[in-house]
Amino acid sequence: MLDGAAGPQWLADDLATLHELPAPAQADLWPAIEATLDEVVTKAQEAELGAFCKRHELDPVQLGRSLKALRYCFRLAAQTASPKSKFVADVKALLGSRALVAEALVSRHYAPAMAKLEAEINAKTLSAQGKVLTGVEWSVSTISASSSGRGLKLPVVTLTLRYHEDGVARSITLSALPSVVRRVRDALSSLLE
Repeated sequence: MLDGAAGPQWLADDLATLHELPAPAQADLWPAIEATLDEVVTKAQEAELGAFCKRHELDPVQLGRSLKALRYCFRLAAQTASPKSKFVADVKALLGSRALVAEALVSRHYAPAMAKLEAEINAKTLSAQGKVLTGVEWSVSTISASSSGRGLKLPVVTLTLRYHEDGVARSITLSALPSVVRRVRDALSSLLE
């Protein structure tokens, strides 16, 4: 996470506040951590944090310092793909003899925090590439007549591709012959092997 560099003093000081949290709050900390991991904390998440403080009789400022430090560390670890062992070692290096509680908490919450943040990073990375496919619907029909001719028995596959572009849900519907659909299927199949 820190790649051997010394972390900022505010980070060490704020991480150190974790040991001041009562044991029940430490044991129940994941919902509070999860609420602050998002890039932007919503009003609903702020209300959740307020309820957490009330439930555990915590000073919101103290909890805020602890969560700010955890959020910073977890987000940095996710952005740098820092393995758990390195992440925990960086926390130990930051806090020295004050690391026991913080080390236990970051170890316990590393996997769910990374899963949540990696999903966010993956979504942002993919959306930066342009149109992102989100779903497929299909149907098969037979055309018996058209303006070009009658007495047809033309099987047609209709595919509706759903995608997001610039945060907007969109779709495109395409018609294809079964032979084209087979080529698409074969191409997709070879990608997944």
